[in-house]
Amino acid sequence: WEYLGPEEAAAMLGSRDGGRKLDRRRVGRLRSAMEGGRWGLRLDPISLDESGALVDGRHRLAAVVEADVRLWFFVTRGLPAGYQDPFADDPGARRPRRS
Repeated sequence: WEYLGPEEAAAMLGSRDGGRKLDRRRVGRLRSAMEGGRWGLRLDPISLDESGALVDGRHRLAAVVEADVRLWFFVTRGLPAGYQDPFADDPGARRPRRS
């Protein structure tokens, strides 16, 4: 568990190389929940690979930056390079191929 604020979230977001565009509505819903005190502990992790590149969690991290809050997140580090969660909540979304 890590207590992440805007600075840490921005650093993690900066580690992402390319990727899909943020869904602004999704970020807005998350930000609203965070600002309104409706954000609780969640078990879906913010995930980084072995090189420190962000694999999952960019919408949550963007919402932390925008809401200017500090919250607890479960964080996994050291996933294999190029890892993609086969059970991601947006399986139909297109992701760029990694070489």
